[in-house]
Amino acid sequence: MRMKIKTIGDAVREYRKSAKLSQEDVAEALGKAISQVSRKERGEIEFSHSELEIIARKLSTTVSELYKAVETGVIDKRRAAWNGAYSMLTPSEVDAALSFVLPKSRKSRKSR
Repeated sequence: MRMKIKTIGDAVREYRKSAKLSQEDVAEALGKAISQVSRKERGEIEFSHSELEIIARKLSTTVSELYKAVETGVIDKRRAAWNGAYSMLTPSEVDAALSFVLPKSRKSRKSR
């Protein structure tokens, strides 16, 4: 069943789930209790802008993308999942993955 995104809390929850993070992970990043994160996701308490910035960083997205999800009513789950997976890679793992996708640079040929 596809959930309709109506609030910023809905967007945070859907991005969090797509990134395979728990409320505990978000609570730890915010320095808040899990119950606070739960209440904020349900819309009982508002997220502050600074909290949304921290959450967006944790979810490898932007505050703008979270609000875009509220505006459009959906999140791009493929993008959210990619961002979550990408954020877990080390720089050397990213380089290794990109080496399969990007062509190797050609050595410049000497002119005759």
